Amino acid sequence: YEYLKREGFDGSILDASSGLGYGTKAGIEEYGFDVEDIDWLCRLFEKQNYQYIYAPHISDTHPDHKETFSYLVKAIKKSNFLCKIRFYEFWMPLKKTNVFVDISEIADQKEAAILCHESQLRFINYAEIVQVLNSYRGKQLGLNACEAYWEIQSVQLDDEEI
Repeated sequence: YEYLKREGFDGSILDASSGLGYGTKAGIEEYGFDVEDIDWLCRLFEKQNYQYIYAPHISDTHPDHKETFSYLVKAIKKSNFLCKIRFYEFWMPLKKTNVFVDISEIADQKEAAILCHESQLRFINYAEIVQVLNSYRGKQLGLNACEAYWEIQSVQLDDEEI
């Protein structure tokens, strides 16, 4: 696996959940695009030339996260876009991981950012879920808090293991 103390990428990064599939379809449309417009994503990939895309994994049980995964895969396949994809954990630990990022020094900031999403926290304490998951991953490496990812090349999206 790859263990990173700090992210230091030279290229652009896209968090798929920031504009794709984060919230209801009505919420997504507020971002200014129709989620069914795969061509929009293809143009975005071409324009931005992202080196990394962060996205939920297909095993994530949240319906919006599954939809995000689906649209991302369709757009990458249609555009033949080459990049690295880092699938992240949300509800539960990923079965496969190969990149770990030490977030011990910023775990409190991450929690504060999550707590800003009051409407999402009404029924489920996501801050606690994330804290437990990051603590669990951190303990695996002797750290206080860690994020774990499964990183693949975009060309691997055809693999049956995904």
